[in-house]
Amino acid sequence: METVLDALKAMGKASSREIAARMAIEPRDALEMLKEQQETGTVTFLNGYWSLSGIAKAVKRETPKQEAPKESTVKIGEPQMLETIREHGPQTAEDLATLLGITSRKVTSTLAMATGKGRLSRVKRDGKYWYCLPDTDAAPESVHEPAPDTYNASTTDIASAATSDNAESAPAVVVEEPTVTTDKPEVTEELSSADTASDETESVSDTPPAYAQPAAHTPDVMELPSPRVVAKNLRRHKAQLARLQKAHGAVKAVRRYGLQVTPPPKEIVREIRRLTAIVEAGKKLGGAVSMAKKYLARINRYEN
Repeated sequence: METVLDALKAMGKASSREIAARMAIEPRDALEMLKEQQETGTVTFLNGYWSLSGIAKAVKRETPKQEAPKESTVKIGEPQMLETIREHGPQTAEDLATLLGITSRKVTSTLAMATGKGRLSRVKRDGKYWYCLPDTDAAPESVHEPAPDTYNASTTDIASAATSDNAESAPAVVVEEPTVTTDKPEVTEELSSADTASDETESVSDTPPAYAQPAAHTPDVMELPSPRVVAKNLRRHKAQLARLQKAHGAVKAVRRYGLQVTPPPKEIVREIRRLTAIVEAGKKLGGAVSMAKKYLARINRYEN
């Protein structure tokens, strides 16, 4: 089998690609063999070409016209360098020059535009600059294509939902405006909810909360409601507040059709505000009661 030295004896001087093509091996394997021979001093590397150490000058005198074909130097450009990096992984400018049989200066100048436009990355590792392909170049379309699809899908869903809502609400408006009748099931349900809202407002206004009523004060004993009672009343008033808010929404929906409903929305809003204030006061009272219970427990512990 022909060795690297035999190939160089026959070729005089050649690049690693030419030697690999002559020996029918990979360029990287040929490069490793050449570097091993270079460590022993058998071969030398100069201006992108390998030659035997003792006969480099003699070869130049004997065969001054033996140069690398111009076609190979002309054809080596950015695509060939990117393909080499894709095959062999990250490479330095010197490694690329050795693999492609050109100078490192040409590698740097050729890849400058690719690095500036993001087609190639230049990373510094161990004091050397390595050229490697960016991670996002593998699948650029998969990153950008789903976004418009999902956006179109969401917009079509929203549009279809809006048209369906308009289609459901449009007939009710057309029927109710000229006739102003209350025999439709939707209006009757809303009126009944409004009536229940008025009943709830009356019941709420008649029955003040338990923790809002003034407790009988005694000179020596301070009575506090238990946290369970406070939480129970707080839940009850929260439920009443939620029902009033629903009733307010129903009254507003009925008034869109020009119907008059009692109680008016202003009274419901006033009652909602009052209940909201009661709920906030109940929350504060619950915190104060729990804190007072803790302090009383500490006082009793110290007294005992």
